[in-house]
Amino acid sequence: MSVLQSLARLHERLASNEEAPSFGFSKENISFIISLSDLGEPVDVQDLRDTSSGRPAPRRVVVPRPVKRTGQPAPNFLWDKTAFALGLKRDADTNQPFRDERARHEHAAFREFHNRLLADVDDHAIQAFLRFVNHWRPEEYECLRHAEDMLDTHVVNTTNLL
Repeated sequence: MSVLQSLARLHERLASNEEAPSFGFSKENISFIISLSDLGEPVDVQDLRDTSSGRPAPRRVVVPRPVKRTGQPAPNFLWDKTAFALGLKRDADTNQPFRDERARHEHAAFREFHNRLLADVDDHAIQAFLRFVNHWRPEEYECLRHAEDMLDTHVVNTTNLL
């Protein structure tokens, strides 16, 4: 048996015991889950951060493997930082939500990427996610629960249908 075959078997064994993510997935720091209605409207935001040590820390969650970013905005599949997923980041001077040209460009890349990949998927949860991506307006951000803490963190969307 080759080293590669041994590593593949080890990964299969670890993945079957949920000690390692499946191929194409990885454990990433996720801070918040945005729950969506079947119409793609945000209905709740859940804080996943671990506060046991006093300072909130993101939780390691299995998500689709992240992309390597090399200058061009490359969105992650179904999750990302708020600049991509929501079109907003934190202003360094005022500490408030801020939408500059880069955040607009990153959010547009997130929307286009998901529309291209998922347009033909006949799944209620995916269609709700696409409705959210296509109809989300950054002006609505302040209405979200945990809005102040969510900026510049990694978020994932889910629907009540999953």
